[in-house]
Amino acid sequence: MRPRGWLRLSPAAILVSHVRSSKGAVPMPRVFIKLTVISALIFAFAAIPAEEAEKKSKYAHSSPGTRQFEFGPEDDPVRLKVLVEEANLGSPGAEIIEIDFPPGYESRSHFHELEILYIIEGELEHIVDGESSILTPGMIGIVRYPNEVVHKAHADDGARVLVVWPLGNEVKGFDGMPEKPIG
Repeated sequence: MRPRGWLRLSPAAILVSHVRSSKGAVPMPRVFIKLTVISALIFAFAAIPAEEAEKKSKYAHSSPGTRQFEFGPEDDPVRLKVLVEEANLGSPGAEIIEIDFPPGYESRSHFHELEILYIIEGELEHIVDGESSILTPGMIGIVRYPNEVVHKAHADDGARVLVVWPLGNEVKGFDGMPEKPIG
C-alpha cells in the first residue's frame, strides 16, 4: 500500500493511456517508449515523501538487475529478469522486468493494475478481455485493471518483452519462487 498523499497514476501512465487504440496496442517510435520508461522512473523518484528525500536517496545508479526467475518446462522455461524494483530504486515505485517467452508459451488469464509491454524481439499475442492484438518489435500493449489479459508467444524463437509496471506492487508476486543467478 502506498503512503497517503501519493499520486495513483504516473505521468507515463497518463500519457500512454491517451494513445491506446481500441485494440490496446499501438506501434510507437522507440523514442516514445524510452520517454515512457524514463517518465515512469522519474515519477518513482518524484513521489518520495519529503522525510525520505532528506535521507539522501540511496538507490543503484546502475544495475544488471536484482533477481531472475525461471518457470515452466525445464527444457524451455519462461525467463523473467527483474531490472528495477524497490531493492535498487531505493523506494517503492515503478517496476521494470524483461521476460523471455519461449515459442508456444501461453499464460493463464490474469490482471494487473497497469501493465505496459514493449516488444523487443519476436511476436506476442496480447489478448485483453478476449480481444486479440499481435504485437511485433517496436509495438506496445497495455492492460489496466479490471481487464484480464493472456499472453501467447507465436514466433519460432518466442518473444522478448520489456514490461513496465508504473504503479509497482507487482514484483512481490514472485517472492518465494526459486531465484536463478543473473547472467
